[in-house]
Amino acid sequence: MRRLAAAAALVLCLSGLAGAQEVPPEEIRTAIGRGVERILACQEDDGGFVISESHFKQYPSGSTALALMALQYARPHLTGDLRVRTFEAIRKGLAFLTQHIPEPRTYSAGFILCALYNENPKRYRKLIDFTAAMLCLSQHDEKTPQHFGMWGYRLKVLGPQGVTGTVDNWGDKSNTQIALLGLYHAQRCDFQVPKIIWKRARAHYHRAQFLDGGWGYCEKLRPDPYANMTIASCISLNLCNEMLVEKEVQCKAPPVDKHVEAGLKWIADNWKTGRIGADTYGLYALERLGILMGRANIGGHDWYNEGARELLGRGWRSMFGTPEVTACFGVMFLSRGLEPIVINKLERRDTDDWNNTPYDVKHLVEYIEDHYQLPIQWRIVTLEAPKHILHHTPILHISGHKPLEFNDEEKRKLKAYVDDGGTLLAQACCGMKPFDESFRALVKELFGGELRELPKTHRIYERMQIRGLAPSPKIEVFTLDKEQGRPAVIYLPYGIARSWHLGGERADSAYAVGTGIYFYVTIEAKRLHELTHPEKARPAPATPQPEPTPRPDTTPLPDPAAPRNEEEE
Repeated sequence: MRRLAAAAALVLCLSGLAGAQEVPPEEIRTAIGRGVERILACQEDDGGFVISESHFKQYPSGSTALALMALQYARPHLTGDLRVRTFEAIRKGLAFLTQHIPEPRTYSAGFILCALYNENPKRYRKLIDFTAAMLCLSQHDEKTPQHFGMWGYRLKVLGPQGVTGTVDNWGDKSNTQIALLGLYHAQRCDFQVPKIIWKRARAHYHRAQFLDGGWGYCEKLRPDPYANMTIASCISLNLCNEMLVEKEVQCKAPPVDKHVEAGLKWIADNWKTGRIGADTYGLYALERLGILMGRANIGGHDWYNEGARELLGRGWRSMFGTPEVTACFGVMFLSRGLEPIVINKLERRDTDDWNNTPYDVKHLVEYIEDHYQLPIQWRIVTLEAPKHILHHTPILHISGHKPLEFNDEEKRKLKAYVDDGGTLLAQACCGMKPFDESFRALVKELFGGELRELPKTHRIYERMQIRGLAPSPKIEVFTLDKEQGRPAVIYLPYGIARSWHLGGERADSAYAVGTGIYFYVTIEAKRLHELTHPEKARPAPATPQPEPTPRPDTTPLPDPAAPRNEEEE
């Protein structure tokens, strides 16, 4: 009764906000705090989280991992005693996970992989590898063609006696989306997921999609398309495409995946009638779709603000029913949507030349996030985007092979973006001359000056911390002298976007270049701009950006009792 009463109080407190066009960040942080209190209240003395009595009996590690994910995403937005208690709860929850063999369940495995990845993948590498192996062993293959490419609830286990256990004789898209999400995070920390896993899953989604673009749960239970499963299937299929990207092809815009596009169209067409965001489980899938695909909006819908308004206005609900599970999914959605967007990738009109290396900016942002424990994001934007979306993001990335073509209004917007403190980061993909010549002409037209090569003594090279890279990357800049040399434009005439796109160890030096540019722009160039234009100082991001400190192999959990410098968190 105490839990239900607290949940009812939470709903009442969050009501009455649906009429607002933009949900104020302060309201969102308040809601996150209340959700975190709900999650903390269900932690046991041994560190496990009983977010549902029935779920905990079958999924003790999975329930704990789901709660940990919510607390991990929420902690940058918490302050005071609640922040201290959250750090301690995470510490105890991780101890619970590492002292229990994961139950052979798909939901548990997927959530465990996400939680361990979020905390410290190198420290927990053995448990990550073991858990990911269970998932790889348990995908339905050619022996069960009607369930090919999917996962059910139960998993096989690889142990001293070999492979033991059995899987369900059926599969569904809810278990499958969590399995693929877990494997995606395992692969990001160097677990080699066999390509056949992604190929099977992709084949399943192609086969199971309805003609209208939607997906259902499974053939026997709720087969008709509906919102939650269409959103989950759309992002899962997109992940499969990313994991199967060709490694040796020339830079070229990939063909449009008609299945993903049809899924996105279904979501947009059914936004109201399909009750998009009607429960927090669906919002969690929507958050992944927006963030992993870099979508500022879906079919003209601002997915985060509309979802937050729906969540806070109507009360927190989940298909799983319990207030604690509902709070976990809701807190993750709200917390991730407050993470700062640091790089916008510019989509140019009437051409696909802007996307020759589709995963370039995505992989760079993930690299920075992984190595420096920074919760940051990226988006794809056009110059038609509202001013607050363009101007509140410090870097605008432009790349391509062909000559740039901007009309007068677009040129005005680019210049206004730079004058307001933004930095253009441009790359001539593959060093192509047509792009190079047109970009130099654009800089001269907009700013009345020439690009010049950056001296190797410049601080931006120190920020890169590149070891053993020879020759150093050639970087050209256009600086605004009146602003003490702030680089308005940073240009790589021999682009490295393809290395970002392909990823892997061979991309480390290219990532170092991008990382150095990111930290220089967001810390030092920002200070230079604000010295001369204090009236244009950008608002502090929802998550404070620290000076870069690489994540070591074994990062100790922060001491919640120690005094903290807010600028460094």
